[in-house]
Amino acid sequence: MRISRNDNAPLSYLGSPYTKPCLDAVVTLLQGGLAIRRADILTATDRHGLLLALEADDKVAVKSGFASGYVGEAPRTFSYVLQLLREHGAEIDEYRVEPALLDRLDRSALRESDLSMIDGATPVRPMRWFDYILDAHRAAGRTKTLWSEFPPVVPFAIVDPRLMDLALGFWEDPDARLTDAYRRLEDMVRARIGSEEHGANLFEKAFRNRPTRLAWPGLLQAETAARTDLFKSVFGAFRNPRFHRELAHRPDALLSELLLINQLFRLEREAVKVPEVE
Repeated sequence: MRISRNDNAPLSYLGSPYTKPCLDAVVTLLQGGLAIRRADILTATDRHGLLLALEADDKVAVKSGFASGYVGEAPRTFSYVLQLLREHGAEIDEYRVEPALLDRLDRSALRESDLSMIDGATPVRPMRWFDYILDAHRAAGRTKTLWSEFPPVVPFAIVDPRLMDLALGFWEDPDARLTDAYRRLEDMVRARIGSEEHGANLFEKAFRNRPTRLAWPGLLQAETAARTDLFKSVFGAFRNPRFHRELAHRPDALLSELLLINQLFRLEREAVKVPEVE
């Protein structure tokens, strides 16, 4: 996705005159946690661009890869993007503009006068942008399934540092990365408690057997038992099948498993070694 700056107007430009890059631009902004406060639809007949107002009054222009008025990918994508913006709380309005303005938008060359014209223009009334949204996308908004089309993205901010190398290359070979993560976790626990056990027996010995080797300060006995069972359950439900046979999973399921292992890494890091009693 290319971001360019223009000397004439204080804008960043995203997308292209084609549909997919414009969809990717909006999804990337939302996936990145940027709040889109306002979305102005710039309409020239059946072509549409977007002028987005972000936090701190930053403005981003999305090029005219959207369309309406016929059955096709561009109108379907425009419908999806508008419903996404609605669900994320953006205030939406529509403005009629000349085709030449969209041409300048697509060249990353909007002028200050273009922005002033839009600021002073009267939005389309009665509102018709609701009509651009398909019933299927309205329904997906109600059922909160609209985001299922988002690409699965590794949230690096919460990844345990000891997993980061595997997370960085995760999509190159998810099965190998997950397998390495399970092995690494076992190796770390074995090294900390001086054991040759593996799997459920290793975690029982580390966290629950007496004398306790690793403990979470301040936890009740029942909470410690529950965390120990979590380690055992994850290995039983996910690690063991993965080690014994080839598994085919959707990307979202693979990413969910990585985050599950990551939580075990974080819990292991919080556990402190209990001094041995002589």
